Amino acid sequence: MNDVLKALVNAPEHINPAIALAVELQRAETAGDKAAIDQAIRSGAVEKAVIAGEREGNAVVGALAACGRAAPIASQTVPVGF
Repeated sequence: MNDVLKALVNAPEHINPAIALAVELQRAETAGDKAAIDQAIRSGAVEKAVIAGEREGNAVVGALAACGRAAPIASQTVPVGF
């Protein structure tokens, strides 16, 4: 297994903070828990999650752009199924 693949396999699972908070608030809304939503807004959690989420989104866009600029390299193995 090459170094890039090892890094991807060993990377910790992570959810963008904005998405995680959106899911949490959607569940609260579905349950009718307006207090949880109000608390998230008043505490600044929404703003912090949006800022962190946007930062991560920009990092992903940058990484994808870097992949697009990378020189192609022939594979040393045949993928399973081919």
